[in-house]
Amino acid sequence: MACFTRSPMISRAKIIKFFFLLAWLSPLSRAVAAGDYLVDVWTSENGLPDSSVTAVAQTPDGYLWVGTYNGVARFDGVRFVTFDPANTPELGHARVRKLF
Repeated sequence: MACFTRSPMISRAKIIKFFFLLAWLSPLSRAVAAGDYLVDVWTSENGLPDSSVTAVAQTPDGYLWVGTYNGVARFDGVRFVTFDPANTPELGHARVRKLF
């Protein structure tokens, strides 16, 4: 005669308790991790063509390219170099929506 044993099941209450614990711990881990990073904000006062950024891309050589409504800028980690129709006639207009 075969004997069948019931496989251990996790109760619904235990699952709910686990997710509540996970949700409670999640903000704590983010708060600790956020202290590990330097946060900086760049605006048009720092050389960005416009404070409204529409696209961001990074090239293999490490530059960040930032598209805005007033042109595109190349960022080297220190300063922005701006490209717009005034200094780069190849740009048909200043608005940049996407970068590839």
